[in-house]
Amino acid sequence: MAQRPPDSLEPSQSGPVGRGRTVGIAALVIAVVVGVQLGRIPLRYRRQIWMLQGFLAGGLVGYVVGRLGGAAAAADNRPGRPPRRPGP
Repeated sequence: MAQRPPDSLEPSQSGPVGRGRTVGIAALVIAVVVGVQLGRIPLRYRRQIWMLQGFLAGGLVGYVVGRLGGAAAAADNRPGRPPRRPGP
């Protein structure tokens, strides 16, 4: 029997990772658009926009580090493995 090709209308298996990529790309696009506009505004407002860009970049880095740290913690708590003991 031949295998049936996957249906393109089925939901993807990406789950929250797909949403995380969307949020990251949206934050990056906003930061780029805001950066392009920096040449048209007075210095007073540029500082505030730089702080906004730093906030967005820091949030994105924190999100990525949290996801990677969560994946490592989930790998340590696999079934059949003894729990880790705190301490040195």
